[in-house]
Amino acid sequence: MEKISSYYKERVPKLKAVFEPYLKYIEGPGDITHTNWASAEEGYFAFQVNDPNIRNDEEVHFYCYETYVKVVDVSNGEWHRMTHENCLAYLEQIPRSWYNFVTREET
Repeated sequence: MEKISSYYKERVPKLKAVFEPYLKYIEGPGDITHTNWASAEEGYFAFQVNDPNIRNDEEVHFYCYETYVKVVDVSNGEWHRMTHENCLAYLEQIPRSWYNFVTREET
């Protein structure tokens, strides 16, 4: 299986400095993230998180752009903004909910 870092380097090379700190959680022990993808056209890499606070009937996507993270709760259509610093802090301390690390955006 191809490493996610290789996939991100190929798909979004301009975001290398942004995604490198995330690799600890994406490719490291513990399976913190899953379902990773990237869009060169839209300029982001994305993932879902194995967070015990996210119910089985919920789907939350983390879209990492150059200057911020957009968190989309697909289940209810809400989206929130998060800094990269806060996103990395959230990933480091799971199981505390991602809601503690975002600001609410109007949809």
